Amino acid sequence: MNPRLSANTKMPIDVLRNNFQVICLFALWFALNILYNITNKWALEDVREKVIEAASQQNDFEVSYLSSSLPITIGCIQFGIGSAYACFLWLLRIRPVPHADELSRGMTVVKRNCIGLVRMIRSAQLTESFRIAIVSPRERSNIPSPATLRDTSKIAVYHTFGQLCTIMSLSTNSISFAHVIKAMEPLFSAVASWLVLGQVMNIRVYMSLLPVVFGVALACAGAKEFSWVSFWSGMGSNAFFAMRGVVSKTVMEKSVSQRARIINDADVDQRERGYLHGSQMSPANLFAAVTCVSFLLSIPLALISEGSILKMLANQS
Repeated sequence: MNPRLSANTKMPIDVLRNNFQVICLFALWFALNILYNITNKWALEDVREKVIEAASQQNDFEVSYLSSSLPITIGCIQFGIGSAYACFLWLLRIRPVPHADELSRGMTVVKRNCIGLVRMIRSAQLTESFRIAIVSPRERSNIPSPATLRDTSKIAVYHTFGQLCTIMSLSTNSISFAHVIKAMEPLFSAVASWLVLGQVMNIRVYMSLLPVVFGVALACAGAKEFSWVSFWSGMGSNAFFAMRGVVSKTVMEKSVSQRARIINDADVDQRERGYLHGSQMSPANLFAAVTCVSFLLSIPLALISEGSILKMLANQS
């Protein structure tokens, strides 16, 4: 049997299998997104009823319609649950801990600087000891820069505000209206890819987005339940999520290129090999690390924006 012929007969089957898997993943993603939005809306409405009931018992306490459902706090709790799940997988060694070497190197530098500052204070030689305590530029250059960790934090900022804007959009309007606004996300992704990556797609791609834009504009113009807060929150969510996707792609591509360079470059020392190998930036681990950073970012946002309502509820309980 001709091996070239058998290989050619297997290729269409593999292509069909991959296409079928992609279709199934898209369908599962869409179904889970619908279930998430419905559950999210139920939680927001239940919290709004309890907050309004508690605020009615306080004569001098006023709460706005947006903050009455505590959207920032609910988003913070969601990030916290995702972070707990990710940490659970890391503790059980089901997944490798991301940025392990970067964090250990950073802690080493912080510890060294703290010891130097303590010695500086004890000796009272502030000028001379400060130069000795802080890591010198030559020594600092030997420590690999945690670029992946910085990129993860950048992705987390976009992810945090995108998720919180989505919850705010659901809080101030119906699920259907929020889904109509979210239909504009492919347009934002195309624009972000052009602005950030310089990628210009085929003209047919941009032409296919025009009916989506026209449909969203038509649906918003004829909606009786139109809300500017929900509209701009949804648009902000589209913009933040588009930037998250673009930056995530660049991070993953950079991680792959770095690993390929290390494998092919025999001159790279063992320290740098261990550093880049310790980042463990698979797509699943990247999302888990982003969720953990988003949880830390959302805590002060929730306390600043909704701290008074949380304090009122804590006093009544």
